[in-house]
Amino acid sequence: MPNAIKLLLATLALAAPIAAQQAVQAVWSRGGFETISGPAGNEMGHSSGFTILDQDGNEIYSNAYPGDYAPCQMNGHTFTLSGGCFSAPFKFACTSKFDGNPKNCEVLDSSGNSLGKADGNTKTNFNGISISEDGTCSVGFTLGPNDHCGPNTSGFNVS
Repeated sequence: MPNAIKLLLATLALAAPIAAQQAVQAVWSRGGFETISGPAGNEMGHSSGFTILDQDGNEIYSNAYPGDYAPCQMNGHTFTLSGGCFSAPFKFACTSKFDGNPKNCEVLDSSGNSLGKADGNTKTNFNGISISEDGTCSVGFTLGPNDHCGPNTSGFNVS
């Protein structure tokens, strides 16, 4: 009888659910527009940023200029995020095209191993009196087994 109980306990232990690691998405973005006329003449605007989203599209981290630098630069730019909900730091690298739109991007673990990479996408819209261009690059990756990030997590450090 004791062997049957041990066998049952061992079977239950193997059948116990394994916690799934959280999948997230890192997104580099850049946008710009220009009009040929407006109340004050030609108007133009620009935006750029970096965001980490959870599976439901909620922002975990978002900053237009992480570490006070554009997140994607022509000669390439890599920054590290640590703290917050991460048990180990992650590195985020992006190279832009001449116009500033993301050309390619990559997420690396704290040892420099690639967790994923992608090519950027650019969309241009022209409606006769204005033109806009939106560029993005996004990489999905999985957080560590003990990491779970909720929306608007605070305490991240950028270096």
